[in-house]
Amino acid sequence: MKKIDKEYYEKLKAINYNKVETTLYEKLKDYGIWEVKERIEKAEDHLLSYNNRIEYIKKYIKKNIKKYYEDDFTINFNEELEEYEILYGEEIFPISVIPIYNKENGEVERIEVSHEKETFFIDIPQEVEHGLYNYYFLPPNPDSYTSLEEYFKKTYNYDEDIMILEKGTYCYEYIEELMILTAYILLKLQDPTWERGLDLASLKFPENIGLNYIKEPRFKFENRILDLMNRFNEDELLAFILFAFDFNYYLKKEKKILMSPLPNSLSKLSFKLLDIKDNDYVLNFYSELGNFAIESFLNSPSINIRGIEDFFVTRNISILKAILISDNIKFSDITPNYFEEVEFEDIEIDSCIEVFRIKPAFEYSPKQKVDKIFSNLALISNYFFNSLYISKFYQYNKRGKEEVTEIYKRYLCNDLKISNEIVENASLEWLSYIKIVEEQLKDEGKALSLVESEILYDYNNNEKIREYFIKKGYIEAIILLPENIMFDVNTSLALIVFSKGNKKIRFVDASNFGKAKKIKEKNITILRDSDVDEIINLLNNDTNSKVAISKEIKDFSENYYNLGVDINIDPSSIDPSKKTIRGIPLKKLIKNIMRGTQISTEELEEYRATEKTSNIYLSISDINDELIDFNNIETYLKNIPENQEKFLVKNEYILLSKYGKSPKLAIAKNLGEEKVIASGNLIIIEVDEKKIDPYYLAALFSSKKGIKILKEAYSIKDKENATLSIKKLKELRIPIPSQKICIEIACEYERILSRINRKKLELKELIDSKEEILKKLKVEV
Repeated sequence: MKKIDKEYYEKLKAINYNKVETTLYEKLKDYGIWEVKERIEKAEDHLLSYNNRIEYIKKYIKKNIKKYYEDDFTINFNEELEEYEILYGEEIFPISVIPIYNKENGEVERIEVSHEKETFFIDIPQEVEHGLYNYYFLPPNPDSYTSLEEYFKKTYNYDEDIMILEKGTYCYEYIEELMILTAYILLKLQDPTWERGLDLASLKFPENIGLNYIKEPRFKFENRILDLMNRFNEDELLAFILFAFDFNYYLKKEKKILMSPLPNSLSKLSFKLLDIKDNDYVLNFYSELGNFAIESFLNSPSINIRGIEDFFVTRNISILKAILISDNIKFSDITPNYFEEVEFEDIEIDSCIEVFRIKPAFEYSPKQKVDKIFSNLALISNYFFNSLYISKFYQYNKRGKEEVTEIYKRYLCNDLKISNEIVENASLEWLSYIKIVEEQLKDEGKALSLVESEILYDYNNNEKIREYFIKKGYIEAIILLPENIMFDVNTSLALIVFSKGNKKIRFVDASNFGKAKKIKEKNITILRDSDVDEIINLLNNDTNSKVAISKEIKDFSENYYNLGVDINIDPSSIDPSKKTIRGIPLKKLIKNIMRGTQISTEELEEYRATEKTSNIYLSISDINDELIDFNNIETYLKNIPENQEKFLVKNEYILLSKYGKSPKLAIAKNLGEEKVIASGNLIIIEVDEKKIDPYYLAALFSSKKGIKILKEAYSIKDKENATLSIKKLKELRIPIPSQKICIEIACEYERILSRINRKKLELKELIDSKEEILKKLKVEV
C-alpha cells in the first residue's frame, strides 16, 4: 500500500469516520469479558472453599466426572476408614483424595482426586489469596493498599462485576487500541494487492502489535471481523486510524478521554519553536498518540524522529499510525510490553525494571546526542499518581514521584557530579532537564518542554536549580500559555525553550491568546494559526512590550531566580503574594520546635483539678477555628509540675496538631495569668520574631498553599494516621515575601482571628440568652 504524504494526510482530516467507529465499538467492546466471569467464579470458589470445603470439592467432581454432571450426590468423610466416600443414590463409592502441599508455606495447594477410572486435580485456594478475595467482596479504603495485588483491589468489586454482566455494560478497558488495530487489519485485507482472503496468520504486524488479540481463543477474532470486510472504504479506515482519539476528536465528542492529547496548535507551535530542519535527529518524550512526531515528519520528511512512551496502548496506536506514513518514524516503549514480549536493542533497560517497575519515558537514553527534543512533561505530576497499570504482569505503580526524584538526585550527584545543594529541593521536572540538556542535546541543539508553570517560580523547591540553569545559559525562552489549553489539565502551563550559551532569556505572555470553546461544561482554549505566528514573532523580535521582554542573566539574582513570565514582564501588575520567591528553611526562622508534654495518664490524673484554675492542659480538642477555646477547656490542673514547665506555651507560640492529614493550628495570644502546657499530640513552635512575624507563619500554615507545604513534612502521607515529623518540619522551605507584604499579611490575619473570636463570644451570649428564655418558660409552666 502506498505511503500517505502531507497532501493526502490533510485531505483525510475532512473524512467522516463515524460509521467505522460505531461499528467497531459494538463488535469489539466485549473483548475480555471472560476475565470478569473468571474473576467472579474464582472469588466465589475462594468463598466456597473456606466456608464448605466438601461442597467445593463436590463442585469440581461434578465438572470432571461425566457420571455426575446432572445428578446430585453427597460426599462424606468416613472416620473409621479415614477416607472420603460418595453417596450416589443407594450406592456408596470410595474416593481417593490425596493432598499436595506447598513446600514454602505448608498449605494444601491442590488435591489429587481418584474415583473409579477417573483421576484429576483440584486447586485449593490459598490463605494468602483469601484476604484478597475478601477485599473483592468488601473493598477497603483505596489509600490502604500495599500488597502485590494493589491493582486488583483498587479496581474490581464483586457487586460491580455482577452488575456489569447483568446490565450488559461491560466495555474492554483498552478498546481504543483494539479498534485501531482492527481498522488497520481491515485496511490491509482490503488492499487490492492482498490475495489471501481472511488469512490473518499471513499478515505481518509492525513489532507484532495485536498478536495477543488475534491469538486469543476465547474471542475468535476472525469470526468477529468476517462480515466487516469491504464494509468501509479506504479513506474511512485511514481517517479513523490517523485521527480517532486525538485532540480534535474529543472537541467533537463527549467521551471518556484515553489520555490528555496534545492539541494540534501546540504541536504546530512546538515544531516552529524547535526550528526542525532537514536531517535533524529528533526525540519526542511522552509521545502519546504520536501526532507531534508524525506531523513533524510530514513537514520535514528527511528528519530522523523517535517518540518515547511508557504506556503501551498509546505507543502501539502511534506505531500503527506511523507505519502508514513512513518506516522512518519510530516509537519506543521504555518498558517491556509483556503482551508482545518485544525488546528493543536501542533502549537501555536495567534489570531492575522487569516486573516490579514501570520505567518512565524520560529515562530513555539515545545512543548519541540529538538535534532537537520535545518533552511533553506537563503531565509528569499526574503520571506517578495515576494507575498506569499496563497489564496483569505489572505490579501497580506505587513508587510515587518522591522515590523517583530521590533516585534522580543520587544519579545527578554521583554520575554527573552536580552539587547536592542544587538538586536537594529540586522537582523531578528540573532534574530531568539536566539529563536532557547535558547528556542528550547537541551543543547547537534545542529542546522544548511543556511544564506546569508553578515550577518556574515555586519557592519551596526549585530556586537553586533555576539558578543553575540560568547561570549555565541553558534557557533561551519561556512562553506562558492560556489556561485550559488541554483536556483534564487544570493547572497553568508554559513552554520552556532550552539551548546552550544563552546570555539572556526571552519571556512571552500568551496567556490571553486563543479563543474559548465550551466542551463538557468547561471552556477549552484553542490557539489559532494566527496566535502561533504571533508567538513566534514575539520571540524573534527583541523589542520589549506588555506581553514580551528579554532579560539578561545578571538580572535574575535580584528576584531570587524567579522565571515566572508575568512577574518578569511587569512586576507591578502581579499579586504581591506571587513575589514570594525566597524559600528559607523553617529551622532558620525559629528559636525552638518541640513536641508537647509526654506526661503519663496516671500523672495527669494526679494533677487534674476538679474546678477551673489558671493551669491548663491543652488538648487538640481545645483548638477550634485556629483559636484556643478558653471557654471550653477540658482539663485544668492543680499546678504545673516542675518537670513539665519546659512545655509551657507563651504568647505568639504556634501550635500544630501532630496527627491528621489537615493539621489543626492555633497561635497563642492574650495569655495573662494562665499557664498552659500543650499535650503530646501538639507541636510547639517558638518563632524568631526578628526573622519572621509569627502571625505571617500561622497565616501561611492555615492556607491551602501552607497545607500543601506541610504535606512535605508528613512521615506517612495520604493516610488517616499521617504524622508530622519535626525533623522534616525544620527542613521545610518557607516562602518569605518582602517585609512590607509580610507585615500586611500578618496584621490582616490577626484582625481576622480577633473578629472570629468576637463572633464566637457573641454566639455564646446568644446561646446563653436562649437558655435564659427557656428557664423563664419552665417557671411559668
